[in-house]
Amino acid sequence: MNQKEKIKKPKFIILSSPSGGGKSSLCNMILSARDNFVYSISYTTRPPRGNEIDGVHYHFIDEEEFKNHKNNGKFLEYARVHDYFYGTTKESIFNNMQNGYSVILDIDVQGAKSIREIVRDISDDIIKDGFMDIFIMPPSIKVLEMRLRNRKTNSEESIKKRLIEAENEIKKSNDFNHVIINDNLESSFSELCNIIDSF
Repeated sequence: MNQKEKIKKPKFIILSSPSGGGKSSLCNMILSARDNFVYSISYTTRPPRGNEIDGVHYHFIDEEEFKNHKNNGKFLEYARVHDYFYGTTKESIFNNMQNGYSVILDIDVQGAKSIREIVRDISDDIIKDGFMDIFIMPPSIKVLEMRLRNRKTNSEESIKKRLIEAENEIKKSNDFNHVIINDNLESSFSELCNIIDSF
């Protein structure tokens, strides 16, 4: 990591969307474009997909280990999503921000709500002052369905379940600081950069 890119007021940015909404793509674009951003690697009990690497995309652990971390208070937030557990550690976010790096995290709507409520009540000013959540809105449910099908990683049952959940998640978009309609990835990225820079 480039040490000269440390910043005085690091940010903690959450990108959230329904599955297939584009949050991971936009997160990766920010990480590629900006040396002063680091990715908060979540823990999950789900198996890796495709070329996902343990410790790079997620920390892949079993349910027993996840529950131990949860019981020991390690997670800033955790949630059960699509039959698997996901969790984010406070320590990794705090340490990166203390070292002068902004942290970006792509997470489901349920996890974003948990973090929003916890950040509101915590005493760590560095996390609270740098926090912003952004909802990535698909242009339509029809487009979202097409994106999920094009992945070719989900079963028909899984796609139907995710689309039902997407409709519920979209209803919660007003809870976020900002909403970006992801009709075009490049223009959405430009809008995301503008939001981050103006914060």
